[in-house]
Amino acid sequence: MRNKLLILICILLVCSCNNKKTIEENTAQNSYVQSFIEINKNKTEMVYPIEYYKNKIIQFRDMFDERQYISNIVEVKDFFPGLLSFLVSWNDNLKGYIYELYTFNGNQEIVKKYLCGYGPFLNNYTDILMEKLSGDKIGHELLSVGDFNNDGINEILSYSFYVNRGYVFTIFGYNEIENDIVHLCLVPIFINFAKPFSPVEYTRDGFKILEVIEEEPIELQWNNYIWDDYSIKYILKK
Repeated sequence: MRNKLLILICILLVCSCNNKKTIEENTAQNSYVQSFIEINKNKTEMVYPIEYYKNKIIQFRDMFDERQYISNIVEVKDFFPGLLSFLVSWNDNLKGYIYELYTFNGNQEIVKKYLCGYGPFLNNYTDILMEKLSGDKIGHELLSVGDFNNDGINEILSYSFYVNRGYVFTIFGYNEIENDIVHLCLVPIFINFAKPFSPVEYTRDGFKILEVIEEEPIELQWNNYIWDDYSIKYILKK
């Protein structure tokens, strides 16, 4: 009888801890979303044709030259609260693709730019790499916008090539604490150029990713990354 009572107490303690964690996660999530909604009530709207913003971006960009041109420009709504946001795809015939986000204030002037992806052109592989991802895919780019974690706030996903890490899959989103755009997910991935397939799959509650665990000798593993309300980012599912 005593042993059964101890077991029951342990079960109740475990349930209590789990419930407390769930409540804390929900509170963190609700606080984050409500704060975003509150700030975004006075969001900046477009007052000019998109060519106006395109020209502003061309004038603003530090390293703009004749090699580079904008292949795509789209407005991204519900991404950076209070500001007007445009996602731009640059083509550079020497460097490859460059993805940047530009935010505009109420005076229709650029506030800041953010790098959201870059790498050598993978035009022959783009459709395959993107085929199992969702959201609004931008042109023929390695780029998509969507509410992937279902919190009502948009995110940006892309592929990039980092010199010291190789190809990586990235997700960008707004961070309330830093009042800035941050990586919500950054995972080194394996791209099989000999027999190409999608190394990232959207699973509704996150992403299944063929991750590079070790580089030499190469070790790969399919891992699931899910959205964590408490830390406000995608974490490895254990």
